[in-house]
Amino acid sequence: MLTLAASMLLSINSAGQQPPLAPDSVASNLRQAENLPRPEWVKLYNREQGITEPTLIQPDYSLQSECKGYKVGGSVKFAFVVDSNGLPRNVVFERALGNGVDLVSLRLMLDSKFQPATLNGSPVAVGRKVEMRLQICTEEKKDPSGRVDTVFRLRLPPEEKFAEWPDPPVQANLAPISMPPGMRAEHEPTSSHFTSPKSLIFPRTPDAKGHSESFLVSLVVDEHGIPHDLKALQFTNRTLLPQIFECIRNIRYQPALKDGMPVPALTTIGIDIQPL
Repeated sequence: MLTLAASMLLSINSAGQQPPLAPDSVASNLRQAENLPRPEWVKLYNREQGITEPTLIQPDYSLQSECKGYKVGGSVKFAFVVDSNGLPRNVVFERALGNGVDLVSLRLMLDSKFQPATLNGSPVAVGRKVEMRLQICTEEKKDPSGRVDTVFRLRLPPEEKFAEWPDPPVQANLAPISMPPGMRAEHEPTSSHFTSPKSLIFPRTPDAKGHSESFLVSLVVDEHGIPHDLKALQFTNRTLLPQIFECIRNIRYQPALKDGMPVPALTTIGIDIQPL
């Protein structure tokens, strides 16, 4: 059974607009606790070159037939590369919901396996997009320390629609299947070799009950566009920090790119709440 446990995600709950990122949003160079992975450039093929299409090897889903929690669903869209071994690589969001459905759909994508595309009988890499519609059940569970986690389980098999990339690039720089620990971009100026994370969806900020509040938070946006490792750098109201953190955890990003490869990146975000 596919089960995903995470800290409880806060739904959008108050009026507000997307705040701007702090000016120095990505902070020096690519650092890594071990050796940096070598670039893995691969040629991408498309239908016009006479390939056979990659096909999903259908997994055997174990479903939650009875939902004791609450039901949630929606549609998420990804872009990715199916490599010559049939593995999904460089999986990034193109459309997200800003809730737990994103996390379940990402886990399903990363666990997928394909019959790879072939050209003249040889396996080749291709770019693909997929729209994935999920229906899931969420239940709250307490761990031994008493912390409440939300567990997500599939209610029905996902509905998936695959398509080619329009105007695909001729090659792609594939990220490692497992990103090495400690690898992230820091203080990297935007250039032709590096682009910063860009938010796709930004939940509404918490209600400050008529007060003006300001927060500056550092975070790591991983290679798929999910926020991690949040730290408050500046704030005017400590009691709102849990809600601010939950809001930020629901942001979805296009990840930073280092020579075309998705990489984790340290960034900062400023949130200003003004009374309506």
